[in-house]
Amino acid sequence: MKTSYFRFYGQLNDFLPLEKRQKTSPYSFWGNPTIQDACAAQGVPHPEIFLVVKDSCPVNLKDNLEGEERISVYPRWTNLNLPRQWQQSPEFPAYPVFAAADHLGKLVRLMRILGFDVVFKGRVEEEGDWIILTRKLPDLKMSRVSHGYMPRSDDPYNQLEEVLDYFNLREKIRPLSRCPGCNMVLEPVAAEEIWDRLEPKTKKYYRKFKICPGCKKIFWRGSHFRRLQKRLGNLLPGEENDKINDEKDI
Repeated sequence: MKTSYFRFYGQLNDFLPLEKRQKTSPYSFWGNPTIQDACAAQGVPHPEIFLVVKDSCPVNLKDNLEGEERISVYPRWTNLNLPRQWQQSPEFPAYPVFAAADHLGKLVRLMRILGFDVVFKGRVEEEGDWIILTRKLPDLKMSRVSHGYMPRSDDPYNQLEEVLDYFNLREKIRPLSRCPGCNMVLEPVAAEEIWDRLEPKTKKYYRKFKICPGCKKIFWRGSHFRRLQKRLGNLLPGEENDKINDEKDI
């Protein structure tokens, strides 16, 4: 049996038992497993690994362990610029498509409200160039997953903050551009075309509407939008002339 020595940094410690966090720990093995396999065996999924250093030299996750080496494993840090050949995870797509596990329904809805393309995937092993979001660790350890993140919090609003920061998405927010129910891109619609579907007070105060081409649901920046604004703050900016006059919205 051989032994190598691992130290995990930053958020990667979330995947370790308490007694192994923030310290160098031995990892014993037979044969010559890859560093990726050794990390997974210790609980750390490869999509969240950004840099691996072996005895002070950057190496690849696919390199094999030989024994007695010291391995330092780092998470993604947005303020750290590394040469591309050192980075273990591929660059994020300019226009990412997220695939969320079905237990993240509230997070999915919030992300769609902010304009992100998010689909539900009951089975992560289905083919597709997705960025996986899941709270189930085995999903992230699958070899075919190149991008992924496991939200640490069980609160959907905190999960949203985590995902926005991890993937550096704040500048890509486009509020009310997607249907929160079916994920289709919303289209502007004239009030006259949907007039018979509106409530009297909505007709009185609003003229800017959007419609989902899929489910045909109508959206506007009404009281429901303002309640969400209070929770999301500057993530959900307002818009001038949402209302016809300054009377209080219901």
